[in-house]
Amino acid sequence: MKKFNLLLLSLITLTQTVNASFIDIDQHIFESSINKLQSLGIVEGFEDLTFRPNQEISRASALKISLFTNYSEQLQSPVSFSDVDESDWFYKYVSFALNQGIINGYNDGTFKPGNDISIAESLKIMFEVEGISYTFQDGVDWYLTIKNRATELGYLNGHELLFQDVLRPMTRAEFAYFYDKIITKTNVELSFNSSYENLIEVETLNADHFFKLENGGILLVYKDGFMSLEITNNNFENFEEGFQDFNNFSGMEITNSNFFSTNSKAFSGNNSYFERAFISDKNVFLDVKISKNSVLEDLINNTTLNIENIKRFEKFADLKNEINNNILVEGFSKNFLDKIDNKQIIYTDDIGIGLGPIDYVYLYDLNLTLKNERNSETIMQIKEGKNSDF
Repeated sequence: MKKFNLLLLSLITLTQTVNASFIDIDQHIFESSINKLQSLGIVEGFEDLTFRPNQEISRASALKISLFTNYSEQLQSPVSFSDVDESDWFYKYVSFALNQGIINGYNDGTFKPGNDISIAESLKIMFEVEGISYTFQDGVDWYLTIKNRATELGYLNGHELLFQDVLRPMTRAEFAYFYDKIITKTNVELSFNSSYENLIEVETLNADHFFKLENGGILLVYKDGFMSLEITNNNFENFEEGFQDFNNFSGMEITNSNFFSTNSKAFSGNNSYFERAFISDKNVFLDVKISKNSVLEDLINNTTLNIENIKRFEKFADLKNEINNNILVEGFSKNFLDKIDNKQIIYTDDIGIGLGPIDYVYLYDLNLTLKNERNSETIMQIKEGKNSDF
């Protein structure tokens, strides 16, 4: 089964509330994950400014959040669970998850949407959504297989005792931790495989966010959708098999390729577009995946892919140059920081340097920390990475 490994790092919430600093996570073991996801707009708290990190999360809520970046109205199946009705808010997510083989339900024909979700169940859903492989073995309980795979991938490092019992309910803080580790890790940390550094060039419309994918691809996030270009090693005997594996998008029709002239196949429909090309001299597949709530043609027609070389994140390079050219320029930081969405104040020196408080602002997309004098709106210094030690 083809997994849609696309990340829309916005508009994902654990509950509908205001966006403010949480007052109940100070020194919590998973404070950094909660703060990171909040700064990206992935989680929110409650109106009393709490996050309630130790509150348990339901199966329906966990499924909805896990599926948000991959959910498609068109890929659904009839739901026969006795406790899931078509009028339920979570019906469409259960329907989609059934279609994709992500969930199975219980032997008594129920889904138990209001029940707490266990750590093992939540991990299994995230593995399925992200296409992380695991193999059940005879004589080994399913939840131990999931736990062993999570351990192997390093998701439990440093927390083995806390997650010793993976059948207990998952808390909101733990869900944020695993969501951070499994779903947002490669993008937030901007790590990638440089072996593909000279493979592709992407020139596109201005996007709200850019992220590097671990496989050397790129993700562009828009307010109404996303586009990704992913690079996959060819593990098939011949490239035709790779196209057969790609040919399974229900409700979509084969269409003319927009980005690659040879050795490619494309599908379009329902405001989504998928294209795969085989680059023989590199022995890799390039997958273009687009989903927008508005007309696709504007994005497709204004996007150019050049497979001769790669130029990633020219927008980010421009932003860095803009910062470098305006260090110690009074008033610069106000308008500049307003256009940066993925940012977090990681430390504030209330005493400052005589003019006023100093904020140390980390820019996720640039992997850069700014030392910003708040009152005069002046960037005093910059430093690579997330660091307040200037």
